[in-house]
Amino acid sequence: MYQKTDSCGQSYAVDSAGCGVPAASFITIPRLVLPMELYSQGNPSRILPILHGIGHDTDLEPLLKNDHSPLSVLKKALQQWFAGMLPKEIEQALDFEVDFITEPDNQGCSDLEFDSAEDDYVLLFRLGSPYASDFSVEKAILRYEAEFPGLGQKILRKISTATPFDIGTPQLFLDVVRENCWNGYEDEKEYVDEICSCEDEETRQMYLDEMDITRADFDENFEPWMLQPDETVFQGSIPPELEELFQFPDRKYSHTEYPCCNTNLPGILIWHNNMIFDCFDNIYDQAANDGRDIILSGLYWTFSKDSAHLAETLEEISHAVNSLGRLLLILNRSHTEEEYGSNDPQ
Repeated sequence: MYQKTDSCGQSYAVDSAGCGVPAASFITIPRLVLPMELYSQGNPSRILPILHGIGHDTDLEPLLKNDHSPLSVLKKALQQWFAGMLPKEIEQALDFEVDFITEPDNQGCSDLEFDSAEDDYVLLFRLGSPYASDFSVEKAILRYEAEFPGLGQKILRKISTATPFDIGTPQLFLDVVRENCWNGYEDEKEYVDEICSCEDEETRQMYLDEMDITRADFDENFEPWMLQPDETVFQGSIPPELEELFQFPDRKYSHTEYPCCNTNLPGILIWHNNMIFDCFDNIYDQAANDGRDIILSGLYWTFSKDSAHLAETLEEISHAVNSLGRLLLILNRSHTEEEYGSNDPQ
């Protein structure tokens, strides 16, 4: 567009198409309408101490050079920190997600819920997909139990307590089914008795027949000790090849929580059994159909406004993730030895 003057000396604008329009004395810029909801980018004064806390264990300099948003840098740094705490072969094998949430009560369409104060920030870790083939050790556990009665049970119990992350033992899957299919009751019969307390026997039986997973399914696929292992049965010496597993310390976690009001499933399946796979698929599909969030081996930690317990929380995160990495490395090696080369206990 350029200026042109007519025979009366009046200036007007001509666009590139040759159409003349009167020149405006000012330019009107349309008013920008901002979205009603903007997700918080977090308070830098709260984010920087967390960055400082993990900066001892992960290199922040490359991130700070290329990104000037404290929240964005923190999210990348956390992913980097978690990856660095896992053994390289485990980190490369796992698909995991680390989310840092500055508005736990405002997650859009997500139904994630956390037991946190209104102003807390939340760090959520979860696996992106389930894993079975690399960590299944049921053959080794069965072999130890047969040769050293009670040792297989002791191994199962240790696997369950070695890390706070959910590991898919038969016992844990029974608990998962109780929670998701039987409304917390011991079995489907107790559940149906409760919901059909005023119904006739025919109606009660109809509900039982519609149950996809029953306690009988577990009893048919697992021996009692697999569903309720007793670590006190075996009183002998631990075989040398198992010493690393039994060196995991017993630890209580004060700042580590499990996501609530979601479908929580173990992302690491150590028992190669079709019935377990069917349970997993059934619960997963039902949650997806209901529109519920599915959390695989998830844990979360909260960060309060006053940064109280920051050092203790970061230390717990470090211990939890390191324990997961060490345990998965042991399980993977045991699986590989059992499948491709026996390591018989003597």
